[in-house]
Amino acid sequence: DHQDLHSFPTRRSSDLATDLVVVSRLVEHKRVGMLLDAVALLQAQGVAVTCRVIGDGPERAALRAQAHALGLDHAVEFRHDVAEQQEVYALMKAAKVFVFPSAREGFGISVLEALACGLNVVTTSAPDNLARHLAERSSRGVVCEPSAPALADAARRLLTDASQRPGRTDPWLADYDWDTMTDRVAAAFRAGIAIRRPAASPDDLALVP
Repeated sequence: DHQDLHSFPTRRSSDLATDLVVVSRLVEHKRVGMLLDAVALLQAQGVAVTCRVIGDGPERAALRAQAHALGLDHAVEFRHDVAEQQEVYALMKAAKVFVFPSAREGFGISVLEALACGLNVVTTSAPDNLARHLAERSSRGVVCEPSAPALADAARRLLTDASQRPGRTDPWLADYDWDTMTDRVAAAFRAGIAIRRPAASPDDLALVP
C-alpha cells in the first residue's frame, strides 16, 4: 500500500474504540511486553485504560500469556487477523494514543502512519530506536525512557490532556508522502546518472555522423 499520507486524515475510523494501540511484528525487540506492563501499571493506578495489539509473530503466545497473568484479559485486545492495510488504519484511528516501545527500529513507518492518522504517539529513547526522531519532530510525539513506568506516565498524560486529542496532523508529514518520495528518488537517480556519465572524448565525437 503506497504511503499517500495526505489522505490519512480522511480515511475511515473503526467503531471499535480503544485508548492505546500498537501495530508491530510480535518479536522480542519490539518490546510489546513492556506496553502490557505499562497497561497493568495504569490499571493498578485506577486508570481504566484499554489497549489494542495489531500484528503477529513468534511472541504471540507469550504475550497473550503475559496479558492473562497480569489480569488484562478485559483490557487488551489482540488482533492477529487483520489482513487488509485499510483495516489496520481504521483500527489505528479508533485509538487515542499510539504506543511504540521498540528497542530497535531503522525508520519507524508505523509511527509515521500513526502521526498521519492524527494520533498522539509515544515511543522510547532506546538508542537504536530511530523512530524516536519522528516523534521528536512532531507536535503530537512524546519520547520517554524505555521502561514500563515511563510508558505508563507518558500515555496517561496524553490520555488526560484535552489539548492532545487526536485529529490534527503536522505539515512536514507531506515530505514523506508517496508522490514526494517518488520524486526525490527519481531526482537522485537522474543526478547519479549525470555524475557517472563520462565526458565525450574527441575520438567519440569523430564517430558521430
